[in-house]
Amino acid sequence: VIDWLHKAADLDSSGFLNLVMRITYGVNWAARQSRMYAQQLEEARRGQAEGRADYEAKLKAGAELARELEADKRRVVRDLTEIRGKLAKSESRVDELSTRMTNATNRVRGATSA
Repeated sequence: VIDWLHKAADLDSSGFLNLVMRITYGVNWAARQSRMYAQQLEEARRGQAEGRADYEAKLKAGAELARELEADKRRVVRDLTEIRGKLAKSESRVDELSTRMTNATNRVRGATSA
C-alpha cells in the first residue's frame, strides 16, 4: 500500500484516478467473492441441516416400521400357535373317528360272519 502511495504521488491526475479505480475494482471484487463464499457456506450449512433432518426422519420412520413389523410378527406367531392347537384338536378328532370307524367296521364284519 505504501508503494502504491509513493506511485500515486508520482502520477498525474488521470494516472492517480486509474490507480484508485483499480483499487476500487479490487476491493469490490474481493467483497463479491466474500459474499459468494459466505452464501455457499450458508447453503452448505442449510443442506447439511436438511440432510440431517431427512436422515433423522428416515431413522424415525425406520424405527416405527421395525416396531410395526415386530407387532406383526407377534400376531403371526400367536395366530400360528392358535392354528397348531386347532390342528392338534382336529388330528385328535380324526384319530378318534378313525378308531370308531374301524371298530364299527370290525363289528359289522363280526356280525356278518357270525
